[in-house]
Amino acid sequence: MEAFQMFAQLDGWAFGFALAFIFLDVATGYAQAVANHVVDSKVMKAGFWHKLALVFAMLAAGLADMAAVVEIDLGFPLPIFECACGYVMLMEFTSILENIKKMNPQIAESALMKLLNPKKDGDA
Repeated sequence: MEAFQMFAQLDGWAFGFALAFIFLDVATGYAQAVANHVVDSKVMKAGFWHKLALVFAMLAAGLADMAAVVEIDLGFPLPIFECACGYVMLMEFTSILENIKKMNPQIAESALMKLLNPKKDGDA
């Protein structure tokens, strides 16, 4: 029963936001594929499995978080789960921006996009 209580104490907001970022990445990816006439079921299938792997990784991080408290008992919780969710959100945010740039190349020239992805010397 203690494990279920520990699972309930995990940061549900972090997981929920990470899932929302995954959903938004899928939606923007599909939208840009439709807009650019490059919808491909093989790419969509591979993308689905990649997204499912991210969900499994976050769940595994949650289990590791719980194990660190229950088994190791450092006296304080390790933020493994929150860090994994944060990493997924950052990764998905970057992918969402890439999808938006593919839908509207003019956005790629905006100051924000240049700040997030500066060109280095020698880049085309």
